[in-house]
Amino acid sequence: MTVLYLVRHGVAADPAPGVPDSERPLTAEGIEKTSMVARGLATLDAFDGVVLSSPYVRAVQTAELLADAWQEDAEVMICEALTPEGSARELIAFLDHATSAQTVLAVGHMPSLAEITSDLIGASRSARIEFKKASVALIEFEGPVRLGRGTLVGFFPPRALRALGEARD
Repeated sequence: MTVLYLVRHGVAADPAPGVPDSERPLTAEGIEKTSMVARGLATLDAFDGVVLSSPYVRAVQTAELLADAWQEDAEVMICEALTPEGSARELIAFLDHATSAQTVLAVGHMPSLAEITSDLIGASRSARIEFKKASVALIEFEGPVRLGRGTLVGFFPPRALRALGEARD
């Protein structure tokens, strides 16, 4: 069985003139709220897997916060398939080539996360899957990650995960 957590990055700085979109960092609020989400998520499952991130700064920061909450000094692998233009096919190709982990946490962006989720669970692209900042979808696969073969077993809004994180403290 393969378990895939798809996570949207936390609250990031607003676009600014001269700053590429890929360089926008998390805000102080984004760091604080995402840290609480990470603590909450860590209460749900013992993580022993790989952490992937879009190369965008805000996604890498989110991935690092999540990785630190689950396992100290976890390495974050950069995955181009998780950019805003990424696809489920690209993610599957990356997973097939780069890791044999049975648990994967992947941090990306909208709208690609909604499309990736739809493709992995076999839902229509017209299905409305809305990832708020720091939301998490949990998809399970009987074998490796494949199109249309996943089962969406959980979708966690950030507020619920932050509440779990606060209860843990």
